Amino acid sequence: MGGILLAGCLAALCFLFFSRQGDFVQVRVAGKVKAVYPLSADGSYKIDGVSGDNLLVIQGGEAWMEDASCPDRLCVKMGHISKNGQSVICLPNQVTVQIVAKEAPASEVDEVAG
Repeated sequence: MGGILLAGCLAALCFLFFSRQGDFVQVRVAGKVKAVYPLSADGSYKIDGVSGDNLLVIQGGEAWMEDASCPDRLCVKMGHISKNGQSVICLPNQVTVQIVAKEAPASEVDEVAG
């Protein structure tokens, strides 16, 4: 049991110290890429989810869900993200916000803001 706990702590520390800063914030709704925003440009964006809205904020190289129409608002409580691979997910609205190192291919994106 102690070995599993130690391995988990080591994995978390490796992710914390060796994760690369992301470049873009990729927004998906129901699995489809809806927008890509540069992590370097501050802004607030309304995301129209499947069953409600979310408010994404990008500021100071971090992104977070500022507000959500879902009842539990777990996505708002997930905090700030900035490292490649980190994400914030709103299951009721089927919204996923993920930090990526590269911009998604233009053929996949409905909207690119910059």
